[in-house]
Amino acid sequence: MKYTFAIACSLVVTLFATQAQNISNSSFETGNLNGWTANGGNMTVTNGYASAEQVDGTYCLQVSNGNNATLSSATNTHQRNTNLVSFTAKTSGESNADLYLTVNGTEYTDVRYVIRPHWCTYYLPFQSDADVSLTFRFASNETYLIDNIRIDDQNTTDIDVESTFLWNSRFGEVWGWVDGDNDISIDLPDGFQLWFFNDSFYGNHNDKSNVFGGGRFLRNAMLVYHPFGYLFSKYTGTTDNTSRYFECIDPSPEDGVDNLYWLGDAVFTDDNKIKVVLVEVLATSGGTVASGRTYLATFDYPFDFQNIPYPTIERRIDAADGYETVVYDEDYAYIYRGITNMWDQSTHVARCAKNDLTGSKGTWQFYTGSGWSNDVSQSQKVCNYDPSAVIKLQPGNYAMVYMPILSREVRVSFAQSPVGPWTTSQLVYTRPNDEKYWSYMPNIHQKLDNGKYSVSYSVNCWEEWGPAFNDKFFYRQRYIQVDLLGLSPYTRTDLAATCYPNGFFQGAGYGLPAGSYTTEQMRQWGILPDCISSIDLQPGYQATFFKGDNFTGDSETITSGTWYVGDDFNDAIKSIRIEAIGGDQVNESAGSKQSLTVYPNPADAEITVGSPTDQEVLLADMTGKVIGSYLLKAGDNTIDVRHLSKGNYLIRTVSENFKFTKK
Repeated sequence: MKYTFAIACSLVVTLFATQAQNISNSSFETGNLNGWTANGGNMTVTNGYASAEQVDGTYCLQVSNGNNATLSSATNTHQRNTNLVSFTAKTSGESNADLYLTVNGTEYTDVRYVIRPHWCTYYLPFQSDADVSLTFRFASNETYLIDNIRIDDQNTTDIDVESTFLWNSRFGEVWGWVDGDNDISIDLPDGFQLWFFNDSFYGNHNDKSNVFGGGRFLRNAMLVYHPFGYLFSKYTGTTDNTSRYFECIDPSPEDGVDNLYWLGDAVFTDDNKIKVVLVEVLATSGGTVASGRTYLATFDYPFDFQNIPYPTIERRIDAADGYETVVYDEDYAYIYRGITNMWDQSTHVARCAKNDLTGSKGTWQFYTGSGWSNDVSQSQKVCNYDPSAVIKLQPGNYAMVYMPILSREVRVSFAQSPVGPWTTSQLVYTRPNDEKYWSYMPNIHQKLDNGKYSVSYSVNCWEEWGPAFNDKFFYRQRYIQVDLLGLSPYTRTDLAATCYPNGFFQGAGYGLPAGSYTTEQMRQWGILPDCISSIDLQPGYQATFFKGDNFTGDSETITSGTWYVGDDFNDAIKSIRIEAIGGDQVNESAGSKQSLTVYPNPADAEITVGSPTDQEVLLADMTGKVIGSYLLKAGDNTIDVRHLSKGNYLIRTVSENFKFTKK
């Protein structure tokens, strides 16, 4: 086993996990079954499908007359807890065929898939700290084609593996939401999240099968993410008569035609309210069409997540029709409208007072290309994209994510102001070419621990819905991870401090340049109120944090990173000042960052820790649990690390904190 140690300037030692190793001969490009063990059936590696885009390389595996033939991989070593199996498959005829997948060494045994007569990528997220192998069982008397078999983790793929696992396996209920489209999320200060969906299916959860037998069809839905790591579905009625979450407050404008709400966007406001834009649509015999009326649902927060009060719903002004995507920025709320004309897309922008998303206060204005007008007819497009999702990354740094019509591409554009000008779009992801599938409605979600953002897109299928339910992923959102800050040309890099929502510098960190920040100003940098547990400082800076807004109330000053701000300030910081410190203090602070040295890097069995003084070092896991202590002498000290399980750990001294990750 290998361990990697590296010292960071903020008194943090970081050891990052190695990437997961993919399966040997995963695409059969050796032209044979090297690396695999076959039992039964007629298995041949063929290049007869090399022209298919879905085949990775030249060869794929053909399994004739399956009849429970099995194919097993060699044991595969993994360094992370959450992983994702993916493979591409089809049947060669016109019939479906059952396939069962076992991740040996885990609880995922004989997970059922129905393979259809067209190429499709299938998934199985799982968790395991042990080395694993795969066994495929081809149960039907049909001919299968299979290729590009992978096991990935969060470090080895553009897919957001952690979110994919969450939405497959972390439901805190037996019956509830199974899949849907247009997922919209809100991060709340206490670690909870609210998720909203358009059309959704509710049924029984079973993460050991990829087949969904059907359930109730709801035209909108809401779920709660609990910070313990579980999802809970919200609905009205019982499992026998479940109804959509948001019900229309006005009668349908057309007799005999059902009216319903789909979701436009949702925001958490400065005055602790959750506001959800609702778009009324009509379920006509020819399909679902917009009615031209939009609404705003408002939740008062905080509330009891077990018993969330139903929101108030208000009609928005007619001019707000189509303006759905919302970004709060300083004194205004900016609302984006996407217009599609055949294959052409464009974005228009409105703004209003933050407390006037309905338009009832008369503050709505529309961007004309050079200024703002109260007349919606004067609105001009700001770019040729559809603003499916817009986010403020930092002050002066905005990102827009979209997908061209019927495209497999997820693209992103950036701007320095809410109205642009927007940069030429960049391709950040191309969906696998699953035949019969199409994708749409990308959304931006939470910032991930690795600094990237979770981005989703919805998928649907050209098949009839019955056969499509043989794969429960057919209508479930897909998650990818995108380094929006790294891609943006407007990202600030002169950051003096990084604030984290968890102790030990864990969770999604948000950087701040030197300056003074009220609660509202912290929001502009992505930091929700009462959501700081640890602060990492660059050398030469100090931070003073306050319990009150506007630099009032109890305060404390730190001159080096702290893995925990203390019980008095944990989740209670409402304003903060970050300042350069001069003279000897700067040199002392900068020099103290390197007071410990750790080598070699990587290490097989033991590490050498260099210490400037006699001191005690504590070894902790990433939850903060202390699992060992060592008395160091001034100079070099040897520590045996062979007993450590794979994962991330922290080394702590009385005055400093060091993070390391075991390889």
